[in-house]
Amino acid sequence: MSITRSSLLFLLVFFKQTIESDIRSVRMSSVVNFTFQCAKTTCAPFVNLAKSNIRQCEMSCLGQLGCKAITYRSVSLNCQLFDNSINQNGNMSFEMNVVTMSVILGTKFPPDLTSTSTSTTTSTSSTTRIPSGGLTKNMTYARQRHVALVLVDGRVFVTGGAVNGPWNSADLCDPATGVWAATASMTDGRQFHTGSFLTGGNIIVTGGYYNNPLGSVEIYNSSTNNWTKVASMNAARYTHTASVLLNGKVLVAGGNGAGGGNDYLNSAELYDPVTNSWTYTGSLIYARQAHTASVLANGKVLVTGGMSGASTFLNSAELYDPTTGVWTSAASMSASRSSHTASMLMNGKVLVIGGNSGSGGITSTELYNSSTNTWSMGGYLNVGRQVHTATVLLNGNVLVTGGQFDSNIFYSSVEIYNVSSNTWRLNINMSIPRSYHTASILPSGIVLLAGGVSSNGNYLNTAEFY
Repeated sequence: MSITRSSLLFLLVFFKQTIESDIRSVRMSSVVNFTFQCAKTTCAPFVNLAKSNIRQCEMSCLGQLGCKAITYRSVSLNCQLFDNSINQNGNMSFEMNVVTMSVILGTKFPPDLTSTSTSTTTSTSSTTRIPSGGLTKNMTYARQRHVALVLVDGRVFVTGGAVNGPWNSADLCDPATGVWAATASMTDGRQFHTGSFLTGGNIIVTGGYYNNPLGSVEIYNSSTNNWTKVASMNAARYTHTASVLLNGKVLVAGGNGAGGGNDYLNSAELYDPVTNSWTYTGSLIYARQAHTASVLANGKVLVTGGMSGASTFLNSAELYDPTTGVWTSAASMSASRSSHTASMLMNGKVLVIGGNSGSGGITSTELYNSSTNTWSMGGYLNVGRQVHTATVLLNGNVLVTGGQFDSNIFYSSVEIYNVSSNTWRLNINMSIPRSYHTASILPSGIVLLAGGVSSNGNYLNTAEFY
């Protein structure tokens, strides 16, 4: 049975949900007991979900870039998302217990650049506010332990990792559309590698692991979409750190070496992009891997924690002085930790978060003051976590996502650190648990979470905005 548009019944409903200060809104027309009909002759939903009510279905659409309409069946709890628009000039099919909604042109905030709904209805509409989250289209390959960087044009570049596909593959996400596209691949597949921006905007990828530790280094030029192999490091290494110094050189420190999983390195070396050469510099005081490295405002590099043996977790910290090439001891942290994060705050302090001290994820956080060479306790996380992500937001607070407690407990939970009050609070969860994923802050302030591994051990090709 079909019926012309002139006899459709539209409803008015108002919804509001406020989460933190990051809010989105949209106005959608609503019609009851009629199924979605595309502007084209036929179409299929690009996402099928199970949702317990129409509001959850509507919010899924608002959080999904490219979604222009939904059909929700209350009996089967089936939520269909469409990236085409309702045929306003044709027929719609009658079906009981169905609600169809369409985004009204120009009402989405922030605007979804791919939303070009042809709706011209003068019907009443609903407004729904949701957090900035929403799934993007899937990456080309599922991957974890990869690298992600935000390019100058705002696109997100992801490369390598343990991949359900070629380990040397790379993906680009356009945040305006939420669409991922394969881009030029590295020469060598790798995980546990590093990726850093050189002066001038090219990306340097160092080391990593693929069957064996790697010493190879490659540079990606986003303007030409080309990779170039450059001089290899003196020592093959993975789970190391790479820091771009104020003089433009790249400092690589520690990691696991060619001797296998227990070959912990104290060596450090410098890459000079001008001469395309690596030279050893001063060695770390302690061999370490799964540590962090932060470039301080004074140009020195702070290294914290990590492991120096199969069951030896470090609370020590060291400072590298680029002018002398020497490492010196810094004040030690209160807790030993590896697989943690370190974030440079806007006030110049370094916030070290969570990690593993030998018995699973820990909740403690600590603040390093480089002016006084002292540590102070930060607020405690709500759950102990390691191999999570930490992102400094535009307002100076820190967003922590996912990670795991141990090999059995993975988190979808999200926490926000308030710098002013030195406290943590739980925020809206991610769509699924993620560990070994990446988090990239976009110019808009929205954070793109990509890939990782979930609690079932599966690599993830999904990504979401938060």
